[in-house]
Amino acid sequence: MFTKELIQSLPKADLHRHFDGCIRPESVLELATEQHITLPTNDLTQLKSMIMVSNDCQSLREYLRAFDIIGLILQSASNITRTMFEVCEDAFKDGITYVEFRFAPIQCIIQGLTYHQVMDAVIEGIKQAEDKYPIVVRLIVCGMRQLSGEKSMEAAKLAVEYMNNYVVGFDLAGPEDGNPPTLHKEACDYCHEHGLSVTIHAGESAGYTSVDQALDCHAQRIGHGVHSIDSEETMKRLERDCIAIEACVTSNTQTKTIQSLGTYPLRTFLKHNIKVTFNTDNTVVSNCILSSEIKTFCDLYDLTSQELHDILLSSFDVAFIRENNMKNKIMKDADEKLKKLLKL
Repeated sequence: MFTKELIQSLPKADLHRHFDGCIRPESVLELATEQHITLPTNDLTQLKSMIMVSNDCQSLREYLRAFDIIGLILQSASNITRTMFEVCEDAFKDGITYVEFRFAPIQCIIQGLTYHQVMDAVIEGIKQAEDKYPIVVRLIVCGMRQLSGEKSMEAAKLAVEYMNNYVVGFDLAGPEDGNPPTLHKEACDYCHEHGLSVTIHAGESAGYTSVDQALDCHAQRIGHGVHSIDSEETMKRLERDCIAIEACVTSNTQTKTIQSLGTYPLRTFLKHNIKVTFNTDNTVVSNCILSSEIKTFCDLYDLTSQELHDILLSSFDVAFIRENNMKNKIMKDADEKLKKLLKL
């Protein structure tokens, strides 16, 4: 039995964590009030009920509505910097030593900011957090699959431009149904050609074919990927190409990707020698932290100390961090601390 306190003390990496989905409701309300931004409500309790999804949520599309509210305060550089600092701070307080935050810059340019102003504001927030806390933070730039391939190419070019400045990857996010990765293959090709890592949301609300299409678009990790298990060929491909799955179990229950926490196919992935990483997706929208996600997996799947060590270390291993020396040091430190705390 792994206690909450033990899990929180373990070195952890979160590779699937959306910036906007982790912003504190208190900050959303405070910034909106100060800057006369109109929210659906000025009551904190009601606001939380709107942006923190309950288990009554019926689909991924319903789940994503919360982000429309949060995005209202992400239209100024100062707000972006402050909230990025805060989400990094919250990650550190959960014992996370390495995190990849993903976000779509296009969602922050609605009121006049340029892409470069958005990126520089995000990076400034990261720098402030890394100056204050012993945490390593990197960015994944998202294209939005419900938008055009041209817009995704804009995101891809921006990601490549910043790939030696905190950006380590490119992602396709947004509603899966009717928006296959192949519509954005040109953007993924561009990143691949320039040596930028790619991860893609797939196999969440869409079936295993979306995972196959993501792999055709150079995905090195798959966000969610639950429906991969519906195809033996897809599973073989994931194993053969050493593709890691970014598991987000609480989010998956809320979007009805799985029916309950206990039906996540963890053992199926592990049986096929497919690496699984534990992640939060959105700490505020899903009302979870990484430590609680890990404890859920430990309790429901009777993980041994060795299994927990191997899975947590896998997250560091498949991280997109580009500086090899830093990655090796982070992995070495995590391995040593995990073995010590788990008594291996």
